[in-house]
Parts: sequence; C-alpha cells; structure tokens
Amino acid sequence: MSKENYQQLQPLTLEQRVWVAIAALNFFQPMCYRENCQKIGKTPEENIIRPLDTMGFLKYLAVNGVLPDKMLDKPERYLQRINELLARLVFSGHLSHAGKSGTPLVGDSYYTLYQATGYERQGVLYLTRALGPQFLQWTYQRGTYQITGVTPNGDVHAGTGIAIAPRWLMTCAHVLQDMKVNERQTVPVQGCDYRVVRQLPHGKVDVGLIEVDRDLPEVQGLNFRDPHVGERVYTFGFPRVPLSRETTLVMQGGEVSVEQMTSLYGHDLFLFSAIARPGNSGGPILSENGHAVGIVTQELSERDSQDHPFHAGIATATLAQAIHELDCGVSLPVETWQ
Repeated sequence: MSKENYQQLQPLTLEQRVWVAIAALNFFQPMCYRENCQKIGKTPEENIIRPLDTMGFLKYLAVNGVLPDKMLDKPERYLQRINELLARLVFSGHLSHAGKSGTPLVGDSYYTLYQATGYERQGVLYLTRALGPQFLQWTYQRGTYQITGVTPNGDVHAGTGIAIAPRWLMTCAHVLQDMKVNERQTVPVQGCDYRVVRQLPHGKVDVGLIEVDRDLPEVQGLNFRDPHVGERVYTFGFPRVPLSRETTLVMQGGEVSVEQMTSLYGHDLFLFSAIARPGNSGGPILSENGHAVGIVTQELSERDSQDHPFHAGIATATLAQAIHELDCGVSLPVETWQ
C-alpha cells in the first residue's frame, strides 16, 4: 500500500521557475523587508533587517498578485522543487544563504544584494545562469529568425538573423551576398511574416543589416558583450536538418577557445567549439549568463583538407563598429554595466 504524496514532485515548468525566481529576488531583498513582513503577517523587528526564510517565502507566494492566478496551488506542496530553485539561485549568485532560522525543511534564510544592469532590467535574461540552457533557448527563440533565399544556381538557401531593433535584423554580409534574399519572409517560430525593405551588407566585415516593414518580436533585455576564453557558449540558428519536414531552431553548446585572432584576410574573429553548420551564419552566439557575445561567421578550413574546421564568430566590438559604419540610425545594444 502506498499513500499519495502530499508534495507535488513533478518539476516546475519553465514559466513557474521564472515567476518563482523573480518572486524570490523580490522577497529576499533587504530594502523590501518591512513591506514583505506585512504581506506574510510577520512583525518586523525595530531598527534592524533580518534575512527572511523559506517558510515566509511560501506564505509570500500565496499572496494574491505575487504569482499569476492559479500558477501554484498551495505553494507549500511544491517545497522540494522550490528548495531546489532557491539552491540554484544561490549557486548563480542571485541569492546568499544566511543560515538556519527554524526547521530544516523551511528554516533556511536568504538575502539578495543582486542588481541587474539597465539592459538586463528590460527583461529576465539575468536569470539565465540560474535557470539554464532551456531558459536561454526559450528567451532567444523570440528574436532569432531564419532568412531564406535562392542561390544563383537556383538552390533554396538560408541563414540566420537576430532582431536588434524593432525593424532591423542583423546577420552576416555573406548571407545577403550569397543568395537573393526572398522579399517576403515567413517566420513559423514566431508565427508572423514580414517584407524585406532593404539590405545593407558591410563592405569589409562579414556583417549586414536587413530593414523590414513591420516591428518584429525581439529578445527582451537583449545585450551584447565580448567573449571570454573558456566560457560556455551556445550557437543558435537554423542550419538545415536532413530529413526534417519543418524549420528547426537548433542550439549547440561548446566553449570559447580563442578570444581574438586575425585571419589571413584581415578579419577579426574569435573561435568556439560549439558546432555551427550551413544555415547558422548570422545567428547569435550566446553565453551561459544570457549575453550575446557575437554571431556565427564562415568556418576556417583549408581547401580539400580532411581536418575538422574551426568554427569562427565575429565578436561584439567588431559588430558594433561595423553597424556604426553602416550609418543607418540603428546601433547594437552593447552592455555598459550601468
């Protein structure tokens, strides 16, 4: 005979994890101590701020308006999964553990001094390190687009672009030059279509812009920075998948292997180990902290060589300068740490 578990043991959905994480950063914020004590029926101490505990957080999650209606029925039934999420927030540096205040299950106390930058506050990408690659994929799929066209010999071809402003996509110059880009683009992932107004490939750097006729969905809080050697990164784009019926957004993981190098053609590049295939060109390269660190460009390999190619990217500083030189009234959102 087995009894039904009181605890809801299924993992929290991604949406639930996002909302609970945001609630945790609000609840354990020292500046909100007295306000949050009132919300959970706790008498705040005079002239001192104490870290709040998990028991108080469970009560806070049940307060009307903290979470979307009916997202967590009886938050205490999700204690095991909430404790796991709080531990992830400690690991990622969003929360600090402040010891025990009561029973082992609900007595852990926390506080947060985490502060997001101006760009990060425009979205929730600052949660990426805590919520992981699934969250990164969920966030960036909103603003990453397949760009389709036809090559001179009549073959259907495609690349990838990312929305950097409401009506502007950034991609590689060779994506625009190696094919005739379709004027009308259909975007199944975002469920919309748009018309290409103009194309602006840079003459020296493998980067270009596409202006479109409507505001496109963007990655909220999108911000770029330069890559760091050894950091975990992910390619994100639309390589052709053999035997697949539909357009597939593919994410591949690896590390930055070289921060900066110059090719024989004078191009400033960085190298990474994540797999990039035809169709990835122009797609963002993403850090595990949620920043974009560059875009995928053509691989480095010798003709007829049997060696595996090196995967190359164009870093943020080079992209920002090239877009500035295109002089079209749009700029790359580069992290200023302000």
